[in-house]
Amino acid sequence: MDIRLDHVFILTDPEATVGDRLVEIGLRESAGRVHKGQGTANRRFEFSNFMLELLWVHDRAEASNGPGANLRFAERSHTPNACPFGLIFGVDNCVDDNPPFDGWQYYPDYFPPDMAFHVGANSDILAEPLCIYAPFFGKPVAKSSDQVTNHRFDHVTGVRLQLPIEEFSAPLLFADNIVRLEVVAGDTYLLEVVFDNNRSGGKKDCCPWLPLTLYW
Repeated sequence: MDIRLDHVFILTDPEATVGDRLVEIGLRESAGRVHKGQGTANRRFEFSNFMLELLWVHDRAEASNGPGANLRFAERSHTPNACPFGLIFGVDNCVDDNPPFDGWQYYPDYFPPDMAFHVGANSDILAEPLCIYAPFFGKPVAKSSDQVTNHRFDHVTGVRLQLPIEEFSAPLLFADNIVRLEVVAGDTYLLEVVFDNNRSGGKKDCCPWLPLTLYW
């Protein structure tokens, strides 16, 4: 089973207006959506092998009481020092039905009834990112010329997640072993995304408006 990092979300303020700044630096936005039953909505930036998702609580009551309540988005969005990130894993070749880490099944209202996310057992640890396995997120399909998202840069070669914690749960230790993903302890929450091995030497530090640094 070849598990890969499909995308990362960053929990933001409502409407994720910070996404406008990503557009200003050359990223092209894809269609967003409202997550029925989960109480969240998103803005998405899709690349050839990765997606960056800006996520916010759209309906606090639904986030607290709906099918996705155990994801604890309502609490994460209002708890000081809660981790703003989520790691979502897909799989290129699935030959094993067993999830890669302990956890629980989440059946979103916005999916068919038999389709579920496997959520890591660390979901109650607000200082850690949510770790979610989605075996139905297969290998990215090559886009035709009229589907290509014309970004300033497009192919992700590395993702580094910095967390201000000293001990990692089992799902997070698993995440640190995924190709092109590194999880490290540090002073603050920070997501670093590297495109094309930073061959152009470009860098954009999006802090403090977003805990994100881009390299290209």
